Amino acid sequence: MNPSDTVRSFLGIRPCAEGSAALVDAQRQFAQRHRSDEIRWSPEENLHLTLIFLGDQRPEQLQLLIQALNQHLRHPPFTLVMEGLTPFPNSPARILAARVNMSPELAVLHRQVAAVVDELGISRDTKSIKPHITLGRSRRNIFTARRPFHATSQAAALTLFQSENAGDGVRYRALAEFVFRQQ
Repeated sequence: MNPSDTVRSFLGIRPCAEGSAALVDAQRQFAQRHRSDEIRWSPEENLHLTLIFLGDQRPEQLQLLIQALNQHLRHPPFTLVMEGLTPFPNSPARILAARVNMSPELAVLHRQVAAVVDELGISRDTKSIKPHITLGRSRRNIFTARRPFHATSQAAALTLFQSENAGDGVRYRALAEFVFRQQ
């Protein structure tokens, strides 16, 4: 299969406006205290928690996934709790992330969505989820210590994203959104 025939994709959760504002403020405060010319900050519109990384998929597979999630995903809105700015995945690291607590609601959502993906036979990253929101990246392992941070964000929807390379970095485009509803 030609890579141009595929879509690099993942399923994720965008922070709400208040959560996003808290994350952007954390980026600004970190940049004020540290040499930030080495850091490429995630633009606000790119902030998200990756629930399941799908990698390169054929468009028809993604259409089947959209149909299946529209039909089967039943999950209420819930709160994401972000605790600490941390090197990701380990220290020292090239990524600075806001760690997100693995709440029971997030764990159930992950299991539900993974089951739909698996039922369709769509390949996915099967590593255990380490919930986080990437705030910035560096070419070197400059992030070494965990820093205090606390914020919450209402999780209102699951989004299927396409990852696109742009001249100034990666951009994420929403292909479909699945709004959480009380059951």
